[in-house]
Order: sequence, then C-alpha cells, then structure tokens
Amino acid sequence: MIKSEKGEKKLDWYVKWIASILVLISICARAAGPEFRELDMYVGTIGIGLWLWVSLLWEDRALILLNGVSFFVLSMGIMRQHGQWWMDFWTRIFSSFISS
Repeated sequence: MIKSEKGEKKLDWYVKWIASILVLISICARAAGPEFRELDMYVGTIGIGLWLWVSLLWEDRALILLNGVSFFVLSMGIMRQHGQWWMDFWTRIFSSFISS
C-alpha cells in the first residue's frame, strides 16, 4: 500500500476496498443464477477495472496481468451481449454535440 508520511490511508486503500466489494457482489450475482448475468458482468468489470488501476499504482506485474486480462474478457462479454446498444448510445451522445 502507498502510505503518506503521516501513516494515513491514501486513495489506493479506498479504491482497493471498493473494488473488492464490487467483485464480491459480482461473484454473488454469478452464484445466484443466470438471470443476474448482466449485473455480474457490469459490476465485475467495474470492480476489476478498479483493481487494475490499483495494481498499476502498485506496479505489481502479476496483478496487472490478472486484472488486465480479466477486464478485457469481461469487456468483450459485455460487448458481445450489448455492443449494439452501446454503439447507439455513444452515437446519440456524439451526434448531439456535433449538431449543436
């Protein structure tokens, strides 16, 4: 953990705990059944993404590899399930900026 000179907790401490809680929620959703697949994928992707950020801050190569691959795999699952919806969403956002 990155600690300040006074021993107080820094941002990475809070981020790792939020990320861990999100990953645990994702695992619980996965165990609850297939009807919670979307919750599992979205919450898991956010949690793993936060853990990837922490592992980059810590410069821990094993955690970077684990979380980087996990983030990529979960992101591809989301794109496979909801890719067209996300493309339409971002197209609407950008077209509103361009037409203004």
